[in-house]
Amino acid sequence: MPTIAEVRSLAMQLPKKSRRRLGNELLDSVMDEPPGAMTGDEILAEALRRDEEIESGKVKALTHKDMMTWMQQRRASR
Repeated sequence: MPTIAEVRSLAMQLPKKSRRRLGNELLDSVMDEPPGAMTGDEILAEALRRDEEIESGKVKALTHKDMMTWMQQRRASR
């Protein structure tokens, strides 16, 4: 069985995108996720989808301040 150092050395030779995918897969393999939780690839796909909606003008991004105000108002209305 290869050592961690050997695996790391091989992984570092991969292109950045492949290393990112491998990292997500390794992280997913050790996380105790609740049923139905999104995988790293699914989270990335959702983030890219939302970014495209903002870039296309389909939705408007909120500032951090506006988002915090919205969250506080929502919390207060419960």
